[in-house]
Amino acid sequence: MAGAWGWRAALGLVAAMGAATLFFVALRLPETLRDKNSRATSPGPLLATWGRIARHPTFVAWTLLVSFIYGGLFTVLAGSAFVYIDVLGLSAQAYGLAMASASASYLADTFVCRRWVARLGMAGAVRRGAVFFAAASGLKSTSQHVSGCSVPRAADTGCARASWSRGSGPHCTGKPGGGRYE
Repeated sequence: MAGAWGWRAALGLVAAMGAATLFFVALRLPETLRDKNSRATSPGPLLATWGRIARHPTFVAWTLLVSFIYGGLFTVLAGSAFVYIDVLGLSAQAYGLAMASASASYLADTFVCRRWVARLGMAGAVRRGAVFFAAASGLKSTSQHVSGCSVPRAADTGCARASWSRGSGPHCTGKPGGGRYE
């Protein structure tokens, strides 16, 4: 997109999608709070609630998990242009398609994860995701040492990236059918 219409078009699309999401949330997403507490946003109760949440072991565990997942995603995104274009020799357009496929894979895997959560529970979904994450790491590290491999390096990286995406999806939010995760 940026190659055809410039960087402003790419950022314009992001802004349009953000505006559409805001529009949807404002008009179609109902309020979930049943009993309103007028003091809930006062500094004292608000800070006390934040403190309780920040000290809760389940919150800390899931926050660390999601932080490491997004840290990994940021690292991949920050370094991917160099690796795909300079090291693997992809054109800017091919790199854009690689990143689009990564986004599509990540989105699809979030839907897969929702089914895992319903069937296996949150902890089971995370365990299964860890298996995919380990498989992606193993695939990537072993494929770099196989000589005479007929799989192009860019495709090899894409397969590992897709498996990594499947493994980084267990943070998906929302339990199918509603409910809370403990």
